[in-house]
Amino acid sequence: MLLKDWIDTLEALPADAEVVFDFGASPAKLCSWRGIYAQLTLMYDDVGKAATVAGLLVDARAADGKTYTGYKGGDYVMSLDTPVWADDYGDCNYRGLIGTRIDDGKVVLITADLSDYRVMW
Repeated sequence: MLLKDWIDTLEALPADAEVVFDFGASPAKLCSWRGIYAQLTLMYDDVGKAATVAGLLVDARAADGKTYTGYKGGDYVMSLDTPVWADDYGDCNYRGLIGTRIDDGKVVLITADLSDYRVMW
């Protein structure tokens, strides 16, 4: 999913809805992805703070044109055409965002192993 798709996805969801990954973790903010520093990943919140669509949307919109520091250094400017992954900070498991569903009022981020598709980026 590209940043522009991530923004479009969030804009179509209820702003006050809580968001969780399909594997149970709560999403946090975007950061540079360890797989390719010039791409983004949606980190996990390890302190149990619930994410909302509105909060994630603010972060996503701010990412366009923002400079992020890579895992081992370097500065990378992100754009609407930058891919967004679902690996935690420092991970490179090729877990991708592929969609959403709503379960019991919560937005669930659907992820998949996209390691077979890494050449597409």
